[in-house]
Amino acid sequence: MPLLFWPPSPQPFSTAKEWLLAIWVLAGFAIGGAGGLMRKKLPARALIAMAIWILALSLSAGTGDESSIRELVRYLLPCAGFLLLLWMEMRPQRFVLTLTCSGTLVALVALLQFAQLDPFMLLNLTGSLQGSSRIRIFSTLGNPNFVAAVLTAILPLTLCGMQSGEGAFPRTRRVVQICAVLIQAEAIVTTGSRAPILGFAAAGIWLLFRKAQFRVPYILLGLAVSAILISFSPGRTLEKTVAGRFYIWRIAEAHIAEVPLAGYGPGAFPLQFVQWETDYIQKNGKNADRSLSGFQDHAHNDYMEIFVDYGILGLLAFFIFIGLLTRPLLRHGSQPPLENGIAASIIALLAIAVVDFPLHRPTELYLFWTQLALLYIFEERLSLSHS
Repeated sequence: MPLLFWPPSPQPFSTAKEWLLAIWVLAGFAIGGAGGLMRKKLPARALIAMAIWILALSLSAGTGDESSIRELVRYLLPCAGFLLLLWMEMRPQRFVLTLTCSGTLVALVALLQFAQLDPFMLLNLTGSLQGSSRIRIFSTLGNPNFVAAVLTAILPLTLCGMQSGEGAFPRTRRVVQICAVLIQAEAIVTTGSRAPILGFAAAGIWLLFRKAQFRVPYILLGLAVSAILISFSPGRTLEKTVAGRFYIWRIAEAHIAEVPLAGYGPGAFPLQFVQWETDYIQKNGKNADRSLSGFQDHAHNDYMEIFVDYGILGLLAFFIFIGLLTRPLLRHGSQPPLENGIAASIIALLAIAVVDFPLHRPTELYLFWTQLALLYIFEERLSLSHS
């Protein structure tokens, strides 16, 4: 999915991924129904979590005056994909390896673009020789920040594959995995995105808390990448980046009390922000800070955007379903490396969502749901093996 694109589309990277997800879900349920997969009994905890979240989405879409059907479908498809993965009873180890390979290919394309060897130039899909070196790095996702978010979430999975404990890995496979880690880390650095710093920090704290077996190399690698991003990022200065985020949040925060219980509807944030910013400029006149004004299609904070779109009910539903699905992580005792890697991956993406909008983009959103499915399946199998 991260590698797919369609040049004729006005949005060549996101549209193709959304269509692939839709086809995958529809075909999967059709085949599953024929093969009897849909008759399998799913655990109550997964069904309750899913029901709460879908109910919140539906309530917002039904009551919001500015609801977007496309945005609603974009959020519902990964939910269906999550259920499909549970029905398929996939092997988490193989899926982690698949995600590792996918992330490494995304990283390789990014490194080619950094070296001004962009393969997309053959398709006239990019003006990669124009602008700053940072803007050139969009790989197959369309934006350097998107590339950084995906790779930051996949990097823990790549690391955990090196110490998953599934017998002894052949030496050649271990070398390949080490190379994949280095390629992904280097690609993150080339994007110049600073959001991964939060992701690495959150994942590192989690691994320290859980006393994970591979916490040292991951934390050291995260510290090294973060230091480089802070010191040598080719993007805007950190001060200007932070000021831009706080400008959006400050304007939105002033209207939080006005948001309906079920929100304004899926995809309503851009329309609401236009009105809020206009009100801010009119109210403050010459004192208004116009240097950061302009159209904003996202809040650059997924939790604030979920609140605006789906209301306090939607935000609570989001945290409830995360809590229900990740509850086993709070148990005492050491955890296998694979489980730690999946959990660190989820935590990294949730941390990035504080300053970005990965949960409103098709690749990262479906990656998030896939990680939850991987974690849930791994926990179920671990419980069965112990019993």
